[in-house]
Amino acid sequence: MTEPLLLGINHVALAAPDVDATASFYADVFGLDITDITEPGSYRNVLLFFPNGSFVQVLDAADGPIVVAPECAPGHGLYHQGAPLDHFSLFAADVAALEELRDRLVARGVTDGSIEDIGGIVRNLEFKDPDGRNVDVTAFV
Repeated sequence: MTEPLLLGINHVALAAPDVDATASFYADVFGLDITDITEPGSYRNVLLFFPNGSFVQVLDAADGPIVVAPECAPGHGLYHQGAPLDHFSLFAADVAALEELRDRLVARGVTDGSIEDIGGIVRNLEFKDPDGRNVDVTAFV
């Protein structure tokens, strides 16, 4: 068998009207450190790394139209105009970790805490982040 060409997802980029609020939510709930890589005179751009090197990127989209360029003006941090996103899923270490994250998310009032068993393969928890995005946390059984 040949070696896989892909190892997984590198990052998910989220446009947010309040970068600090969105980044703080993910940092607080999931225990991630915030790394601000904002270039002088550019839009806010922060990264929240997971232990495996993948990350959530939060871009400033607080004002103005969407533009398709990394060298855009402040407040225009979307790279892809009109790109839809139904949801993304974060990978919990195990079911116990999923249950701990459920408690944190319930405490923030962003989920009812229901964990769904999907085909006996994974357990899944759905919530909405501060910007109203659908996000799942999934753990293999």
